[in-house]
Amino acid sequence: LKLPTKLVYRLYDEKVFSAGRPPGRDVGMPADDFASRTIYNRWRNIYSWDTVAENTYNCFERIILAKYPVLTRIKNVLLANGAASVVLTGSGSALVGIVPNPQIGRRLLKLVHQQHWWGRVVKTVP
Repeated sequence: LKLPTKLVYRLYDEKVFSAGRPPGRDVGMPADDFASRTIYNRWRNIYSWDTVAENTYNCFERIILAKYPVLTRIKNVLLANGAASVVLTGSGSALVGIVPNPQIGRRLLKLVHQQHWWGRVVKTVP
């Protein structure tokens, strides 16, 4: 499944305009909170990974998952089998699952490969 960024932004803008809101962010956070380093540094010192998993969000997700049900299926399979959270990255290039430990990550990777999907287990950088 290939989702060009231009298509994702067009779909998002169409949805936002049809709801009567201006395009752009639709979450109530200050602009500096969108910088990955700011979020990482703030959460690293205050929250656990469980809290990070509970608060993952991508404003494109509801639009892209509705248009491409296979992504919803993948997300649901990962959640049902141990992922603490699964979120669409960026404008839809991938789904990322947050897992509580490497064993669950490896088990999910086997499941992903059994479904003929592509996946990797990675460790976050401290």
